This record gives sequence, structure tokens and C-alpha cells, in this order.
Amino acid sequence: MRESAEREEYRRERAKARTRRVAWTMAAFLLLATVVEYIIAVNVKQNVPIMVAMNLAEAAAIAIYFMHVSRAWRSDGREGA
Repeated sequence: MRESAEREEYRRERAKARTRRVAWTMAAFLLLATVVEYIIAVNVKQNVPIMVAMNLAEAAAIAIYFMHVSRAWRSDGREGA
């Protein structure tokens, strides 16, 4: 029984670490995208198509990782991943 509790605690810690890693990766991605958007907006004359594509990529990343949209299409009945 003790081994089972230790295994469950290990699983929870791994899930927390994975969540932190995803959050920091997304924060870095969004920061980098913002800097690139600013540079493009300042330096490129015809920047609308580029900006739209970048904003769509950012919106998709936010929807997938922070709004958990992928759970809506999950067919195995599970709530979390």
C-alpha cells in the first residue's frame, strides 16, 4: 500500500512539472511572437498577411494549451490528460 501511495505522489509531481514546463514554454513562445510582431510591424510595409498568420498561430496555441480545446474532441471519455 505504501508503494502505491508513493507511485501516486510521483505521478502527481510529474504532472505538475509537465504543467509548469508547458506554461513556461508557452510564455516564451508568446513573448517571442510579440517581439517578432513588433519588429515586423515597424519594418515591413505590407505586413498585414504576416501579422494575421502570426495572430492565428498565437490564438491556436492559446486555445490548445490554456483553454484545453483538445478535450472537446476526446472520444475516450476522459476529462484530463
